[in-house]
Amino acid sequence: LLMWSHYADEHRGAVFELTIDDDNPNSLFIHTPPSSTPESKNFGKVDYRKFRSYQGEISSESIPDIRRHYIFTKSDEWMYEKEQRFAFHYSHADLVKVSRKECQKAFQVRGLDLSEFESRAGVVVDGEDLWIDIDQSKISPELLEQMWIMTQIMSSIFFKIIDFNRATKVIIGCRHRNDS
Repeated sequence: LLMWSHYADEHRGAVFELTIDDDNPNSLFIHTPPSSTPESKNFGKVDYRKFRSYQGEISSESIPDIRRHYIFTKSDEWMYEKEQRFAFHYSHADLVKVSRKECQKAFQVRGLDLSEFESRAGVVVDGEDLWIDIDQSKISPELLEQMWIMTQIMSSIFFKIIDFNRATKVIIGCRHRNDS
């Protein structure tokens, strides 16, 4: 019940049950990230602890371990979730959703025309938001990085596209409205 209230808009959302191949968890996604990167170890069970601080030695060599520790560790108060996570570097995203208003401001600062960007293939204006297909829009790595750096300001959310053939169950919340 708590999962539904926290993550499914007070029981108005939906839950998708997905089949994940333990030997190749990245096969859940249409576009898989390169397996030779440190981010390739991007799937795992969340480790619940009373204290989240990293206990290992801190050095430049331990940065990937430290990063993984903080991505996959939560307070033990959330243990009931039994969560498993995927975590990708922003450059492996398929779609980005940003606030159109804040994107406009960022473009103006850089002397760029947002309306020109909005007319590109792979960019969809949806009310207050822009949905950007990274491949189709041919967004530059520099602009994508800025959207990541300015995540909080631009309300950026980075998405991976899943293979919906892996969905084994869809559960609709008990407060879902058919007209939405």
